[in-house]
Amino acid sequence: MAGVPCITFIGGGNMCEAILSGLLKTGHPTTHVRVSEPFDQRRDYLRKTYKIDVFESNEDAITGKQGASVSANTQVDVVVLAVKPQVVGDVVRGLASALNKTSPLVISIVAGVMIKDLSRWIGGQVPLVRLMPNTPALVGEGAAGMFADTLVNSEQRKHTEYVVSNIAKEYVWVENEAGIDAVTAISGSGPAYFFLIIEAMQKAGEQMGVPAEAAKRLAAQTALGAAKMVLTSDDDVQTLRRKVTSPNGTTHAAIEQMIACKVPEGITSGMESCQARCGSLSAEQQNLLFQCYCKTVYNTNFIDQYPTDDKIICTRNDKDRYYGNMTEICENYQKYDDCAGVDIGAAPPALSVAKVAMLAVLFSSLVLL
Repeated sequence: MAGVPCITFIGGGNMCEAILSGLLKTGHPTTHVRVSEPFDQRRDYLRKTYKIDVFESNEDAITGKQGASVSANTQVDVVVLAVKPQVVGDVVRGLASALNKTSPLVISIVAGVMIKDLSRWIGGQVPLVRLMPNTPALVGEGAAGMFADTLVNSEQRKHTEYVVSNIAKEYVWVENEAGIDAVTAISGSGPAYFFLIIEAMQKAGEQMGVPAEAAKRLAAQTALGAAKMVLTSDDDVQTLRRKVTSPNGTTHAAIEQMIACKVPEGITSGMESCQARCGSLSAEQQNLLFQCYCKTVYNTNFIDQYPTDDKIICTRNDKDRYYGNMTEICENYQKYDDCAGVDIGAAPPALSVAKVAMLAVLFSSLVLL
């Protein structure tokens, strides 16, 4: 079909299925979608449920040349990486040849894996997008952030939005990759914040004599309704709050106590911690590779899990050959004669996407089901 991208999913888990089901419900043709999935039972389930081509081989899912029936002779336009972070390096290296031959848009929803790593593993000029969805995507109420590298053209941005619109009601493009960490702090981790609030409201309601189930549903529906008002009203959030906070009234008493307990500051601090943790997790992942390569620290079997093409030798007399800022790390390990490491990224700057934050509360609808 003209204008409809052919989409291949690498990994057939829950997020893949959420996007896939959304696509097919809105009329995306089964001839223009393929999935690779390593587990037999899951492959059978996806085939029977969605009547699509599902492959064991990742490369076959991209090329469609071996075993394709529904999607035969359809060239891939978009590849969605939906695998676990601990295997993504091996998966992408294994796909490098196919990706360089077909040059599709690659959208990664793998947490903590940066564009530079994907590009290095692919080893060619393939357009890349990082997409950060959240778990409400599983019920079609997601929020997401996206970052594109310089190779992504305007049509491929539209393809990305076409994919994400099937799982997210709100989505934003960020100008730099560090912005993905800020999106994570707002909407990626945001559902848990609202679960905590609903949990606290339920517990307080129970202590006031309201049955647990009733307290939960009242709290969840209140959160859901408040979020919808934020997303549909012309008033800003502060004005909406003031409109329901009569001077010296019951709501005023509650809000004053929450402010006295520094609830707003606690939320800000929590989000800042989340953003900082995003950066440190990425650094830890790279640092782990460094340590795993160090033969003096780890045994050979562990080291051999990592391909030698990523290896960069560090010696006492040659610590500055690392790409990126590896001098400090190398100095920490200078007592070892033969180590190897990779670049560690810098901490991200702040980003404000306030409206996206409120959409995360829509996930509270789950507890109403």
